[in-house]
Amino acid sequence: MTNVMKRAWEMYKEAGCTSRYEFAIALRAAWAELKAVVTGAKTKIIAGFKSWFINKEFTQNQRHVIETALCGREFEVKKETEKAVLIKFFSDYGTIQSWFPKSVCEFIEIIAI
Repeated sequence: MTNVMKRAWEMYKEAGCTSRYEFAIALRAAWAELKAVVTGAKTKIIAGFKSWFINKEFTQNQRHVIETALCGREFEVKKETEKAVLIKFFSDYGTIQSWFPKSVCEFIEIIAI
């Protein structure tokens, strides 16, 4: 666990990040990196979405739920097709489930070394 936190801080500092949201992404990447090393696989994790899509498709309250859930890694991929992903977000402000085209998803790819 401490190695994952140390790796997340390294990624965070190397990228010159400044916000909690960016640290949450670094932490997710560190966990995915560990998982990839253990399983010997290539892993893709969702780091976020294109802002124009979120602003166009969701209300302000829904955007807040999505952002809060992304920061805390409180979401799960329910289904995945060739072109879209069904994601359910959980937060103290509510739950949202929606389809997201893969073209608007921002992924981080972790490859085992």
